[in-house]
This record gives sequence, C-alpha cells and structure tokens, in this order.
Amino acid sequence: MPIGDDDKFDWKSEKISFESLVQTIEKKERIEEIIGVILTWQDTGIGGQFLFRCNGIISINVTLLRKRISSNSNVEITDINWYLTRLLNVFNEKGMQVEHFSYQEHV
Repeated sequence: MPIGDDDKFDWKSEKISFESLVQTIEKKERIEEIIGVILTWQDTGIGGQFLFRCNGIISINVTLLRKRISSNSNVEITDINWYLTRLLNVFNEKGMQVEHFSYQEHV
C-alpha cells in the first residue's frame, strides 16, 4: 500500500527496486501507517496480502492460489498447516517470536 493510504487499503501494483520498497516500508513505519504487501511463496504463486501493524500484529489474507485440503465435499478448506510450517520457519530465522495466532475460515 502506498504512503498516505490512510487505511483505505488502496493497493497499488508497480515494479520498484528492493531498495525503494525498503525505503517505503521504513517511512510507513516511522509515521505509524499499516504496511501492506502482497507476497507469494517462491515461484508457486501461492500467497496473499500481508498487513503489518505498528502494534506487532500481522494479518494475512491468503487469496492467491490458496492452498486447500482435498475433500470429497463442496467445501474447500484452506490448508493452514501448509502456510504455518513455512511462515513460522521464516519468522524464527529472522529472530521473530510468534506469541499466538488465530485463524478464521469463511466458507
């Protein structure tokens, strides 16, 4: 989300350098804005919207090629374990501690 988004969640898509991305994130952090980025897992295309809030809360909306548990019913349930095993490893490698998490599935 761009600087000055004011919680409108007006997502923008543009090609920028990594350095420019870091500068934008640092500025948003200084002015205490929600940092929003769309991330995917390597070349799988699986991912979603990540919101990093000043109070340390991270919200993830898995919308891109959502990984699902196979089922025989018409209900498609997200394979939350697939996401957790990957994300928790990344957080641990970066020295970030996950104190708790909650999960909601809207079917």
